[in-house]
Amino acid sequence: MVHLSETASEVRQCLKKSLCWPRLRGLESERAQIFNVLKRTVCFGESDSLIVVGPKGCGKSLLVNTCLEDLELDEQTAEAYSTVKLHGLVHTDDNLALKDIIQQLHVDELEGDRVTGSFADNLLFVLQSLESGDRKSSKAIIFILDEFELFCDHRNQTLLYNLFDVAQSAQAPICVVGLTCRGDVIELLEKRVKSRFSHRQISLFYNTDLSQRKAVVASYLTLPYSVTDQQERLLPYEFVKAWNDSAKEALEDETVTSLLKRLLQVDPSEKTMKNILFRFACEIDADTRTVTAKRLKDVFKRQINVDMKKDLLKDLSVLEICMVIAMKHHCDIYDGEPFNFEMVLKQYLKFASQNMGHQVTQKPILYKVFERLKDLELIQPVGGASKTYKKEFQLFTFNLLHSQVNEAVQSYVGLPTDVSHWATSNPTA
Repeated sequence: MVHLSETASEVRQCLKKSLCWPRLRGLESERAQIFNVLKRTVCFGESDSLIVVGPKGCGKSLLVNTCLEDLELDEQTAEAYSTVKLHGLVHTDDNLALKDIIQQLHVDELEGDRVTGSFADNLLFVLQSLESGDRKSSKAIIFILDEFELFCDHRNQTLLYNLFDVAQSAQAPICVVGLTCRGDVIELLEKRVKSRFSHRQISLFYNTDLSQRKAVVASYLTLPYSVTDQQERLLPYEFVKAWNDSAKEALEDETVTSLLKRLLQVDPSEKTMKNILFRFACEIDADTRTVTAKRLKDVFKRQINVDMKKDLLKDLSVLEICMVIAMKHHCDIYDGEPFNFEMVLKQYLKFASQNMGHQVTQKPILYKVFERLKDLELIQPVGGASKTYKKEFQLFTFNLLHSQVNEAVQSYVGLPTDVSHWATSNPTA
């Protein structure tokens, strides 16, 4: 007979191990593309460069690391290359990056004092090291540049220029892989750097399919019937079956489904979902025998309710809330189309003239409110600042969910009744 506390400990251990183990899902095509580029560099000396673009948490680093693991497992490529990893937040200038390149390639052990000189000396040393070989006999080098857009801020983009120049020429085989969240990152490159880049770009996106997300959650909550590690104790078959069946049943609950859907809208990254499930695993105690919909609802609600934008809305002034509601009504009427200040002003004045009489706020003050909402990043300019049109006609997009606005209005202390009714009313053009 297995003691309940021991069982709870085993369940927590199994779930945490599953959540901590990185899994790549649904990126088979992108994985094959990157692997083929890396393999051609390693096996045939074909230098190349590419950029992986996607929002935070979509799996860019995991995708590239998985491809590197595939290279290690491939008999043709194992130990036939070196990897250099740089990060834009760490290597804030080219000198730091060059010194780290030298250390990661271990060439400083051969040359001694030559790596402690100036930036020009370090650059010359690295270039001579790369140029000393040829594409057939030299060991391939794979450069991974995380937060690639930050390297574009370096003076004259010297490092990027020389890496792309080596990749374009018939020198030592190298492959430069950049990881970034900026979709316009190529436009950040100087002309001479851009001309040496291969313009190979792989774009990743969040998977927002609800049925697939439920399947992912189910996989993390499922306990194994058998384990390969002999040091782990196998849980009773009856307990595992009851647990896995209850997990599937709990995920079919209507409220749990709606919470998962809401989480996909607020934050579609799998990392956030795993953090929530990790909290669920930590709360398993001796009395936990199955996965219940109530436990899942509690842990999901706690995370979703921690909404920074909704909390920010509650700290706005009444006039600022009115402008936010006017933006929301405009998006309702025109199906989320971008808006400018004049369009929002029209919605606000329609409400204010009927409810505030002679207390309607003047236009310059309203524009300052509009500017403040822009500074708080509750609205975002379309295509950057425009020099063609006046500021009042610059188009913006709404960075809030309608549910966030409604919940903030409901919880706002001291909000006039007319404003509350306006927020929940049906907008008219």
